[in-house]
Formats: sequence, C-alpha cells, structure tokens
Amino acid sequence: MNRITKVLLVFFLPLILAGVGYGWYWQKWVNENLESLLNQNVESDYQFKLGEVDFRIFERSIFLKNLKIISLKSDTVSHVRGEIEQAFLKNVHLARLLLKKQLLIDELGFIHPTIQVNLFSNTDKKEMPESTLQHFFGDILSKGEIKNFRLSQGAAIFYEEGARKGTAYNLGILVNGLETDSIKAQYSIPFDYQRVYFSFDSLVYEVEEGQYLRLGKMRLDSKLERLSIKNISLLYQEELEKVARQKDFQYDLIELKMDSLKLSGFGPEIRLDYDFDVRARKLELFGLDLKDYRERRLPRPKDEVRPMFQGMISQVNFPLRLDTLEIVDSQISYGESVPGSGENWTIQFKEMNGHIINLTTIPEYQTEKKNFELDLVTSLEGSGNLKAKILVPYDKEEFFMDLDFNNYSLHHLNPMLRPIMNGEIAQGHLDRMKMTIQANEFTANVQLIFDYRDLKVELYNKTGQKKNKLLSGLANVAIHQSNLPGDKKYLGPNYMVSRNRTRGPFHLVWKSTKEGIMQVIPGGLAKELFLP
Repeated sequence: MNRITKVLLVFFLPLILAGVGYGWYWQKWVNENLESLLNQNVESDYQFKLGEVDFRIFERSIFLKNLKIISLKSDTVSHVRGEIEQAFLKNVHLARLLLKKQLLIDELGFIHPTIQVNLFSNTDKKEMPESTLQHFFGDILSKGEIKNFRLSQGAAIFYEEGARKGTAYNLGILVNGLETDSIKAQYSIPFDYQRVYFSFDSLVYEVEEGQYLRLGKMRLDSKLERLSIKNISLLYQEELEKVARQKDFQYDLIELKMDSLKLSGFGPEIRLDYDFDVRARKLELFGLDLKDYRERRLPRPKDEVRPMFQGMISQVNFPLRLDTLEIVDSQISYGESVPGSGENWTIQFKEMNGHIINLTTIPEYQTEKKNFELDLVTSLEGSGNLKAKILVPYDKEEFFMDLDFNNYSLHHLNPMLRPIMNGEIAQGHLDRMKMTIQANEFTANVQLIFDYRDLKVELYNKTGQKKNKLLSGLANVAIHQSNLPGDKKYLGPNYMVSRNRTRGPFHLVWKSTKEGIMQVIPGGLAKELFLP
C-alpha cells in the first residue's frame, strides 16, 4: 500500500464511517419516531399505522409500504379508513424534524390507496360522502406543513349503514401550493392552494334501492377552471314503467343519460359535495337524454300547490350562478299510463339545442339580473321545427312564453298520442303554430296562431278502436279543414286559461295549447278526438 493510498484512507475512512453512522442514526431515529410524530395531534380523528419504512438520507425522503390510516371515531359515526400500498414524503426538512419534531415536506404522496368511506345516519341528516372525505383529507394534510399532495391509482369504496353502495376507480388527486396553516372550510380541500387536479376513470353509486348513478371519466382542474365528466347516467335496474307501478302513488320518475358535461370559469370556492356551491361562467350539457314517466293508474298523492319556474328555482337550496347553461344535441320525453287501459303515451322532443342565461339562486345576482331566459330549438319526434323562448322574473311567480312551431305533418301525432285520442288524424299539414302565454299563479292569457290545411280526422267507436265512418264524416263536415291567413273564417283566438295549481307549468302549456286548438277547429264531434 503506497503512501497516497494510506493518506486517502486516513482522510476518507472517517468520513465514510461518519456518513454510514449518520445514515444509520437517521434510519433508526425515523423508524422509532415517525409514527408518533404523524400521530402527535391529540385532536386528530385519524392515525397512521406504519409498515415498512425506508429513509433515504441523501434524497431527504421517506418511503413507506403497507401504510394504514385508522379512524379514531366510533364505528357508528361516518368515517374513513385507508390502506396504502406505497407512500412517500419528499424533501423532508431534517433540522425541524429533529429539533422541533415537526414535519415540513415538499410533497406527500399515496400510491395505490384504497379508501373506505363509511356513512351512517344521525339525528339531523345522513352525512354525504364528500363531507366525510373533506374532513378526512383535511385531517391527513394537517399533520405537517405539506406543500404538495399527490394521490394516484386509487380506489374509493362507499358504504351506507354497513352496506356497500358504490366505488370510484383509478382515483387521482394533485394539490400544489398547499398552505396547511390556512384553513378554508368552504373549499373541498379545506386549505389555501394554488392548484387542484382531481380525476377518476369511473364511478358507480346506488342512489336509491335499484337506482344507480354512473359516471365515466371525470377531470377537474382548478388552474384551467374546467370540469368535465363523460358517460353520465342515472338509471333504474328495471324498466321505468315497472318501477312506477311498484309505487304507492303516482309520481314523476326520471331517468337520464348524457354523453358528457363541461363546467368552465369557476373559482376555488366551487363545492361539488354536501355543501353544494356552483358559480361558473358556463355549463355545457352534451347528448342529454331525459325521460319522465308517470303512472296515472295509481292514486295521486295529497294535492299541494306546485311551483312554476320561479318557484322551482327558489326550491334549489344551494348557491348557484351560471352565466350560460348550454344544451347541445339532446332530447327529452314525457310519458304517462292511460287510466282504464293498458297503454302508455309518450311525447318526445328531439334534436334539442339551446341555452339558459343568467340562472342563479343567489339573491344579489337575482336583483342584478332581474330574470333568467331560455331559448330552445327542437323538433317533435324528429319532425317540424319548434322554437321556444321563456322569460322568468326572479321577483314573482310569473312567466312569458313564446312558442313557434312550423312545417309539421299532423298525422305524425298519431303514434305519440293515439292512446289518449278517440280517433286519429288521417291527413293535414301544420304550416305554423305560434302561441304566446303570459302566465301567473292563477291564470294564463294566451294568443294563438294555428295555420293548417287539408285536415281530415277519423273517429272511433266508443267501445273500441274501430273507425266509425258516420261520426268521422260528420266531424269532417263540422270542422274547418283549413285555417290560413286570408280565409273568410280565419281564426286566431285570444283567450284565458285557469291554472290548476296542483300541477306544474308544462301542464298549463298543454292545457293552453289544447284549448286554443279546440277553438280554431270547431265542432262538437271534432272535440271528441281528444280523450278528457
């Protein structure tokens, strides 16, 4: 061994031994103290149970395997449990850790976590999944001064009263610029932050027995102020008509499917959890397919006053402000069973596009905007052109509606309305129907233009669906076969319709339409075309 080698050994060996000893000391210290440091807050509802601990001194990082998060709450109170395959604490401030026993880290990360959300009823209301998760993440992130948080490839499993209700798959969360000493209870992540990115690939949740909410890919980016969700559905396992027949009373049951939605232009105060708060520039709904069905063969529930449009907005119990709600390539259908028969009738509006502007539940914005407005273009079962404009003031239960429907072959109504018609329309063409409605809580003043030509009807016998030639002939003599501008007997009636306050605004629109048509197409026999 030459002299230089000896000098190097004398000089570097102590350094190497010191480095090894330093690393051994820190590894031992972290193993003995990290769990107690993470759990030192006596007010915390959650504690860490550590598995394997790997402290990498030169990276100033701690890597964990098989980490468990245990709830200190009672098993009958809403709480969360977690099992995490891998976790890491990056760029740990060692001096503060050793001298003050405080955690200051650049990033906390969970990889492949499984989060179990357990929900239980209390005397007030059932705590929602998001409120429980908000408290959980708030508790976890307050265990130190954490600048960034990352969760990847996670799963969340939801239980209600011990029964499994839903699962979110491939869950991801990224929070940058956290200030865990700055509590913001109104935020979903209850601290100040620079950016939140939240995602999952799919979610399934049983909302009610036999009714499931399904969501596809969800992405939320607070920096871009953008939320997107794909492949949305709220469906019953059984057919809607069968579910309706199982109820004690007749109600409107709703199912929906949607290709996607996009929400843009929101701030950090957005809440999509139990304490809903949505204030955004624009909400876009793509490919909405909404079905509403009522089983009219069942008894009606106790009559109560039903709201119109302004009253519906007043019943929304969370802060909402949307500058624009855009509806793209959508369709809506309404159906009923027919009492006294085994048939149903359905009316469907297809190819629907339009928007609602200035929609809000917040009083100061209602005062500023004064009303909200809906403009819609659609078709009836794919035929005709229907334009609708509705103006609703925020300060009173009234609305103004302008409907314009043109270029429609009237016999297309037969497949939709045959179960509630005592006959059918053999031929006829609607050139234009324009109806304006000024409605309040009790009445509607209506103006109707109903321009049609070449109308011919066929009525059935009272006992069945067999055509009655005599009644049909008398009806076609009694009615106006055409009603066009310039005709000697041209009619464009103005009339008033009383509102049934136990029914909603669309019932009033239907009643107003039916009343006007009966005035334009006179003749008692013709009026038998529609069943009461």
